[in-house]
Amino acid sequence: MIYPCPHCKVTLELQSVHFGKEIACPECGERFTTEELPPVTVVRREKKEIEFFHVFKTVVYIFISVLVIGAVCWGGYCLVKRHYPTLFKDDKPEPVPPTVDEVISAFNQKIPEKTVIYVKEPAETLPEVQKRVYEDDVEKKNREAEQKFLKDLDKPEKK
Repeated sequence: MIYPCPHCKVTLELQSVHFGKEIACPECGERFTTEELPPVTVVRREKKEIEFFHVFKTVVYIFISVLVIGAVCWGGYCLVKRHYPTLFKDDKPEPVPPTVDEVISAFNQKIPEKTVIYVKEPAETLPEVQKRVYEDDVEKKNREAEQKFLKDLDKPEKK
């Protein structure tokens, strides 16, 4: 700490142990007593609350880091999968849609032999053919029921 000599006004650098004691000035040689230091009071600061902005900024940094790491890992996975497809034997290939011949043969195996089926368009799928055949069958049964009903009307009543 800096302390001026009361006689020659030279500034002296003193340590805290020299305060309150008699010392000699190295410049003029006069002896004097220094004042005692005032008692030191310790001031404790309250813990500073974490500000919302700092928390938000930290969360955003973490989120961006996770996104970047995920993108790098996903890109690496795609590259490895493309160049080494044998490593991923568990991956199922995309299903290939059946051809018209496969649809017709599969459907023919499910129906009786005497049933006649015609394909309206070559692009018909198996569910479409099944629905059409069912609707045709219902129409046929309705026609038969209607003809039977008309025959029953033409018959004279038995008494």
